[in-house]
Amino acid sequence: MLLEAVGYTVEVKMNEVDETLTSGLAVERALVEVAERKMGKYYLSEQIAVAADTMVVLGDKELGKPASDEDAGRMLRSLSGVPHRVLTSFCVGRLGVKRTQVVDTEVCFRKLSELEINRYVASGEGRDKAGAYAIQGKGGLFVDQIKGSYTNVIGLPLAEVVAIIESLT
Repeated sequence: MLLEAVGYTVEVKMNEVDETLTSGLAVERALVEVAERKMGKYYLSEQIAVAADTMVVLGDKELGKPASDEDAGRMLRSLSGVPHRVLTSFCVGRLGVKRTQVVDTEVCFRKLSELEINRYVASGEGRDKAGAYAIQGKGGLFVDQIKGSYTNVIGLPLAEVVAIIESLT
């Protein structure tokens, strides 16, 4: 886990919520709502709580977690050779105070072959990932360029989260 890598002790608590984005809202605002739903009442604790949600956006299309391997293949084909955005909304809270932020990173895949896409989908690595890939794993081989936070693409923009954690301690 990213926070542990920089010295924080982390206890994971799952708050199962509907991750569906509210229609009619800008994707950034809808992602903030999901992160706040995930936060639930944990922000009332004396302990720092962090919740986040990530979405891949290609043009005006939101690419969440793939519904099937076929869906994952379709997503990867659409991302092949073109830039896309990775948005992560996070919420940090403690003692009744919560702060939210959205971080936006641009990622561009190189042109992918059908064989590469099929092998990656078969690996299962991207099944539970927005946009059907994990940059920190085999999916990192697809990335030609990145502009912005690498850890944001993993799913937690570390520098921004730590800055807010420090402001609440």
